[in-house]
Parts: sequence; structure tokens; C-alpha cells
Amino acid sequence: MKVRFIVPQIEKKLRLFIAIKPPREAIEELMMIQERVSEKLDHPIRRVPPENVHMTLVFLGDFLSTRLDAIKMALAKIVCPRNALNFDHLELVGRGQRGGFIWIRGQENPTLSQLRSDIHFILGMPEPLLDPFIPHVTLFRLRRLKTYALIRPIIRELRVKPVHFASQSFSLFQSQEGPDGRHYLELAHYSGNNEGL
Repeated sequence: MKVRFIVPQIEKKLRLFIAIKPPREAIEELMMIQERVSEKLDHPIRRVPPENVHMTLVFLGDFLSTRLDAIKMALAKIVCPRNALNFDHLELVGRGQRGGFIWIRGQENPTLSQLRSDIHFILGMPEPLLDPFIPHVTLFRLRRLKTYALIRPIIRELRVKPVHFASQSFSLFQSQEGPDGRHYLELAHYSGNNEGL
């Protein structure tokens, strides 16, 4: 009698999000803003490394790895319009006991809002009604809330050179926690009419 053992596929949870990756020139400008902010602040804050810089469109959350192919195929049906993106002022944003962020905020963009709506629709996800979308690129992460009172007036008064770039693409990323911090793995890239991945 022949016996064949079948090893079940292990389903792994993936933390996924959809984002726009700025072009190299824009990332260099954002790094210059990081440098200027660091010079102004006399407090320990953690910079977002250039390879992690992005503008989140939709946070998907945790999905089983077995659903990944279906998500990729669904996103490929979206027509990605050209977006003119403008980021022009810094904000300090708190997240309770989890710390907070310093980000550069972007201007409202109806084309970007439509792209987000298309993503929610194609994935069968309801759009959040109580959490309005704010275009932004995170530059720093803060772990200690006690520094907020000291940092906030500096950030409020600090003027930075606006960062502008155009995009006609977006990517699906997986957020991974490692011993040296968080990394974002690009799983798929979509551009234009998405005739193919």
C-alpha cells in the first residue's frame, strides 16, 4: 500500500496597504526637509528612511496570504489617473499612548479621492466615514508623548519648501516588522490603465 502525506498550506497573515511612492527627486527633497527639522529640534525623534517614504492611499489591514492573488488581480482592473500632488506644510500628529508622527501634509485632490473610492469599491471595502483622508507623507515617528508640548510650537512655525510631483501609479505593499525596524515590501505595482502587472 502506498501512502502519500499531504502537507497543508500554512496560511500566513499579511499586513497590507496601498500607497504612492514618490519619485527619487521628490524623496531627496523630503530628506532635505527631514534634515532641516532635525536641526531645529533638540529632541530624539526617529526619521523615516528614504526607502520607506510613501503616501498611503488605503490601509487594508491583515489578510491571509491565500487572498493575496485575488487582491492583486482586483487592483489590476483599476484605471490609475494622473495625479498632481503638492505637499506644503508640516504637522505634528498624536496617536495616544502609541506615540505619533511628524508629516508633511498635502493639498486636497479630487482625482486622488476618486482613486481611493475606486480601490475601496473594487476590493468590496466600505469607505471610512468618520476618518477623513488626509494626503500626507510621514517624515518622523515619535515614541514619547511628553516631548509633544516642546515640539509642537516649533513644527507649527517652521516653514518648508513645498514638494510637488506627478504620479500615475500606485503599489501594493506589505508591512514587515524586523529587528532593525519596519520595512515595506512592494508586492505589486500598477500604472496607467493597468494592462498588466
